[in-house]
Amino acid sequence: MILTPGDTVERYRVVRVLGQGGMSVVYEVVHTRLGTSHALKVLTVGGPAMEQRLLSEGRIQAQLRHPHVVPVTDVIDVGETLGLVMDLVAGTSLAAVLRAERLSLEAIDHLALQILDGVAVAHEAGVVHRDLKPGNILVEVVGEPGTPGAAVVAKVADFGLVHVLGDPTRPTVAGTLRYMAPEQLLGARIDARADVFALGAVLFELLSGQRAFPGDDPEALAHRVKRGQVAELPRERVVPGRMVRALRQALSRDPAKRPATAAALARRWLDGSVPAEPVWPAVQLRRIRGLLDTQSAEVTQTVTVSVSPPPTSPGR
Repeated sequence: MILTPGDTVERYRVVRVLGQGGMSVVYEVVHTRLGTSHALKVLTVGGPAMEQRLLSEGRIQAQLRHPHVVPVTDVIDVGETLGLVMDLVAGTSLAAVLRAERLSLEAIDHLALQILDGVAVAHEAGVVHRDLKPGNILVEVVGEPGTPGAAVVAKVADFGLVHVLGDPTRPTVAGTLRYMAPEQLLGARIDARADVFALGAVLFELLSGQRAFPGDDPEALAHRVKRGQVAELPRERVVPGRMVRALRQALSRDPAKRPATAAALARRWLDGSVPAEPVWPAVQLRRIRGLLDTQSAEVTQTVTVSVSPPPTSPGR
């Protein structure tokens, strides 16, 4: 179902479109009685299986209360389908930031540890995300640019493909190809080390602005991932050895050679060091903050009116 600004759904009024994926659209909404702002994720692909997947995502994400995980606070009926109500992250994706900005090493360290902390809480809860990528990590500017303490905060989002460890059902092959661990791509049983591989690819991109597994041809890309053919880090920046070693271990083709969890990868990444607190230039913070408005305008142009309501689950 497609909503437009001004529409009211249960207790929420739609303000604008924030983002669009293959199976959902995310809106900024305001609680009509409290006046608080939230994000609402609404399915655009219906059916019982998709609704069950959204509910599973909501239940798990609602339990992962952490400063670097986007919390789900409610599930509501949206016409003939479902929507998840989440805290509003007044920012954009890490993917958009990486396309627009070159970050300092101190800023990269800062964001990397936040991302690892967010995924670590999922691993501690026995959950494998399965679709970690820059597009599923949100970043927002906190504080007023140019004032002390103003910074960028990262939050892990979109737990739609989660796998609960101990579930005897082998998950289907799903995810984003260039961030999928070889064993995940091959349909083998996975654990948190599949996320560690994806985190390695994310951190590689964060450091270099380039992809760990470049190219767009699916067959060639799958071959590179399965063979562990990781791109070389560009030589234009001197990267601390601790980061290079952490990346090499995380992106190992063999799961046994990777850190076991995101928390273990964070320890390898730090290697006993104490990172410097980044100083975010005010002009860069303003540009990053402005990315949300640009993104919203672009997405609004691509969202079209649904020609028919999606099918619903029995009994709805």
